[in-house]
Amino acid sequence: MKFFKVVMMLALALAFSLSINNAPAYSQLGAEVLKVTPAELDFGTVVLDSSFSSFFAQAQLRFILKNTSNSDIVLKFSRSNQREFDVDTNLEFFEFLRPGQERQFIVTFDPARVGVYNDILEITAERILTTRNGRFVTEPISGFSTVVSFIGRAARPGLSFDANRLDFGAMDVRPNLLNAQFQISNPQTIDVRTISVTNTSDVTTRGTFSFVSNVFFLDTVLKSRGLISLRNEREYRRSFTLAAGESIEIGLVFLPDGVGLFSTTATLTFGNSFTDKQTMTISGIGQAGGLSVSPRNIDFGNIDMNDRPTQNIVLRNTGSRSLHVALTSFCSEYAVSDTNALRVLDPGETVTVAVTAFPSRLGALECQILVESDDVNSPRVQVSLDAQVSAARRSALGVGANAVQLSAEAGGFVLSSNDPNVAAMQLQVFDLHGSVIFDSTMTSGRQLRWQGLDNSGRPLANGVYLYMVTTEDVFGQTERSEIRKLSILR
Repeated sequence: MKFFKVVMMLALALAFSLSINNAPAYSQLGAEVLKVTPAELDFGTVVLDSSFSSFFAQAQLRFILKNTSNSDIVLKFSRSNQREFDVDTNLEFFEFLRPGQERQFIVTFDPARVGVYNDILEITAERILTTRNGRFVTEPISGFSTVVSFIGRAARPGLSFDANRLDFGAMDVRPNLLNAQFQISNPQTIDVRTISVTNTSDVTTRGTFSFVSNVFFLDTVLKSRGLISLRNEREYRRSFTLAAGESIEIGLVFLPDGVGLFSTTATLTFGNSFTDKQTMTISGIGQAGGLSVSPRNIDFGNIDMNDRPTQNIVLRNTGSRSLHVALTSFCSEYAVSDTNALRVLDPGETVTVAVTAFPSRLGALECQILVESDDVNSPRVQVSLDAQVSAARRSALGVGANAVQLSAEAGGFVLSSNDPNVAAMQLQVFDLHGSVIFDSTMTSGRQLRWQGLDNSGRPLANGVYLYMVTTEDVFGQTERSEIRKLSILR
């Protein structure tokens, strides 16, 4: 390398010698000898990574030297031993410039540590007079000296958490999703905890916050995707860029899927090569309620068709958190209050659910009521219902079709029943030969009016007729009365 430089210097000297020997005498130098553009290079701030290397953020600037005189000149350089500024030429040698010629220099700022750096490149010039034996004969340019100044700063990025731990405390266990009603249709109502990340340096810094979990979530992910899609463990990331002193809030959600302690480690990476990092622990405890259902078997005993017995189921939250509870009945013969409705039981709260039997047939009535909740220990509880139905007992007033009374009123007749079980009635009128001359069909209610008309809407003639009443009770069973006589006299 040194040999190559010596050869280059000899070639330059020979070229200048030939030029000078063949050129006329030089006139006096002008007032301005050398123009420097710019005279000051400010590299700003270079950001170092954790290894204090600025490889990913080196700064480069350039300056230009131009010979503004009317003579060939040789430039000499001197500077301090500041290795952070690297000029792209070996300044131990001379630099030759002919009149009007310019030379560009590239300077790289590559600091090794945090701090502020300054350097000065001093430049002097000598006029070339002639050459002797292959060597330049120069004379100093009196009073000429100029400098190029370099300044640069090196800083290290700095992002930090506002705490080294985020503890959610005790939170409800995530619903088991046994019923569609337990899905969180509005995730934005879920409790969100935030952590703060601050840029503690004086330079703009990029960062990434990440963690792996199946119970902790970024609130932005939860709001956009919903709960159901977040069942498997996965990595969550959030990237950002913060100016010096700027902060960002990151929202987290804890949805435990079991009882016990859960934790994960979140990592904050930053810097040009993302080798700087900080960590924090995220933790929380999953707690479950305890649902007590009593009794789990209800025996109504022997009842008849007219009985409407009621017994109670008592639901009690014996746990430390609220429970979501829903009851579903699969029985047509039993009426259950609050079925198919989602209710919330706070810790210690008790609810009484009434179960009433409505027998519609004879024999054994067996059925189950399903109690669903987000109690992780007993999410599904069945309550069995039993009853033995016998024939209905008749009251002193009589029930059914034979208890229906027919009485005359102005313009016709009225049928009425005192039996509360009667839901509808039908009146059929016959002549003495048994032919149907009027049929009201089944009509709802315990009263039925007849104007003494036949099926064609014509008044019946005076005389004796036969009639029969058919009743239908609240369970859909029908009963016919005996054939009776009625007289029409107008």
